Amino acid sequence: MAVAPERERLARSADSGDQAWARALGTMEWVFSQAPALHPSPATIEQDAHRNARAQHAAAVAAGQMALRAFVAVQPRELDQWNRILERIASRNETVEVSLEYALAQGWSSILRGETVHMQEQLATLEHQGRDARFAHITTLFAIQRAFAALSARDIDGATTFSRRASRMARAESFLQCEYLANIALARSRRHAGRGYLALRILDALAQVTPVDWQRWLAFERGLCGAGSSNEAPAKTSFVALANAIERGSRIDCQHAGEALAVWAQGFHDLYEECAALLATIGVAPISVEADAWCRGRSDAIPFGIRDPCADTESFVIMDAGPSRRMLASGLRLLRAEQPIWTINSSKRQGTRNHRALAILAMAGDAGVTQEELFAGVYGFGFDAVRHGRLLRTLVFRIRAELGDVASLERDGTQLRLVAHRAIAIPDPRSALDLGEKILAEVASASGRSTAREVARAMKVPLRTVQATLHGLVDEHLCTTETDGRRVEYVVEDTTFREPSLLRLRGSLKPR
Repeated sequence: MAVAPERERLARSADSGDQAWARALGTMEWVFSQAPALHPSPATIEQDAHRNARAQHAAAVAAGQMALRAFVAVQPRELDQWNRILERIASRNETVEVSLEYALAQGWSSILRGETVHMQEQLATLEHQGRDARFAHITTLFAIQRAFAALSARDIDGATTFSRRASRMARAESFLQCEYLANIALARSRRHAGRGYLALRILDALAQVTPVDWQRWLAFERGLCGAGSSNEAPAKTSFVALANAIERGSRIDCQHAGEALAVWAQGFHDLYEECAALLATIGVAPISVEADAWCRGRSDAIPFGIRDPCADTESFVIMDAGPSRRMLASGLRLLRAEQPIWTINSSKRQGTRNHRALAILAMAGDAGVTQEELFAGVYGFGFDAVRHGRLLRTLVFRIRAELGDVASLERDGTQLRLVAHRAIAIPDPRSALDLGEKILAEVASASGRSTAREVARAMKVPLRTVQATLHGLVDEHLCTTETDGRRVEYVVEDTTFREPSLLRLRGSLKPR
């Protein structure tokens, strides 16, 4: 049953409870349509809270809808206002659903503030209470909160499990907002796990169907996946400004765009941390705590699975005055606009081991590394002087040949040290996407399906190389094939998420 006819029927009633429910249903409609005539008034909802129990129940539902809307729009002050209203309603009406609506709103506030350390046990209890009371909508929302709380605690596996379960629950019950939110949580989990191509597939599909309040968050998430400049959403401005400033080589403009991103994200603790890490990885903000391990070479995993704002897939080690550090390719673009910096050519396929060795030596700084450490870092197994001595000498010879006179590789017994004579940028394959990941990202960006020829043309990679890689990805179940006559398409799709039907997700609302 659609919401509008039911709302109109209740609004014609003389009963105060019916009228309160008409306003609650109007709130649900407004969240999707933003129709001015349906805009909920906090004062009116407060008045309903002073009427009978049925009206109080309706007021709690309306306030809960607005609290969820404030969470999605990342408006913590508005969320606090609805929390206070729900607190007053819960003090007058001690029914299970009203108390659960209040608990939900409190949960959204805790997630925005990043206060999630002890939430899991409490949320599990609340989810069971909602299930026992047969409140499917509320139960699904608590499952979604568990996904966000798990990801905030860096429990990526737990976040993925909770978000997948919540996505299926929401789809089964046709709860639109729950389905949107569960899939955003799923996209975030996929990105944190390093599978940004799956996150983009989810986010691109959601951007076509979600209301305007959701678009800025979706644009932000897409930007963290490296697709900010291609987003058509109206809220794309800051990420596009950042990408455009990088293209121009303007650090000042990058900082201004980064500040604009941070101003919005500061209302959501986790998004703010991710924004700070992104700006740190391109060198336009101080190195944040979360980005420190990657920037200083202690970890090869880019923080939070973020990608370059200009969709570049490479990272570099910069050797200049001061300690060496890693940067995404956009950071190198900014440096080149400011100073001469000699960059090792990363397109040489035979140079990958050389680059890995150089990156290890560069990050080691003046202390250098032992030959055993260098060998293990490059080849992945232990060094034996008798068996591997010649191989190591060949590696050192090739490194010196590639460096020329811009740097020296010094050796003192078993200790090796790289000394730069000028600013150098060294491609670091340890943090770069491999060819398979690049191909998956390309297929995902093309509406999730593409032929090998289309991928080869877009990436400017030999067709046979693309075909061989795609066959391997199919064997690993990272993508599938669909045939139409002689046309073979490769499809990238999340095992949980299904691209939403525009008709279904833009269709009539279903009352709870």
